Amino acid sequence: MKMRFNTGRGGVPGALATLVMAAGVAGCIHFSKPNASGGVLFSDEVVRELLSEEPVVIPGVILLIDVMAGGNPVLPAQTKLVSMRNEINMPLLGVVDCKDLTLMQLTDKLEEAYSELFQDPNVAVSFAQEGSEVSPWGFVGVYGCVMREGIVNITKTRQLTLSLAIQMSGGLTPLANRKNIRVTRTAKDGAQQSKEFNYYDISSGKIKDPLLVPNDAILVKETFL
Repeated sequence: MKMRFNTGRGGVPGALATLVMAAGVAGCIHFSKPNASGGVLFSDEVVRELLSEEPVVIPGVILLIDVMAGGNPVLPAQTKLVSMRNEINMPLLGVVDCKDLTLMQLTDKLEEAYSELFQDPNVAVSFAQEGSEVSPWGFVGVYGCVMREGIVNITKTRQLTLSLAIQMSGGLTPLANRKNIRVTRTAKDGAQQSKEFNYYDISSGKIKDPLLVPNDAILVKETFL
């Protein structure tokens, strides 16, 4: 199966490669048949925990930054694309390292830096809702028998379900095995668990459409006639 990815200026090829391997598309990783529960990583408690985590700044996202002092803007509003080095270039400061920082932590870092130049600076940092090719709230990989393989971004609402991810990938191909769609989830320690879903059961409402979490890998297998 030939795969194409357009990482663009904000692409994350390393993360994509991890998702491809997790999906088992490359054929170099084998997962044993998951148990009925799908394991602890698919429990409602774990899903809620993973979706509630504060996102960190990652390469490819666009930040909106305002710098105020004394209630007045002291610098023009900034729109900054985070570089592949996880850095932004700010006026009067130069390069600022954003690695592993949440928005609040980056705000504190900028306010501390600008306090050397302005009295009681107030910095506001937010993620741009449009324009970023990579979502700060994470993404999932969808592979196999879908119309467009690749990544699907998770939005701010964090309500990306399995069926919605498939729809955003152009839908299933005629050869898709709708009774056997595998989701592979990776824990913080690198451990992986898989669970298989029946698309007919989801679309009919027989089972709940599962919420996806960042770095999930969805593999839609082919039906063998």
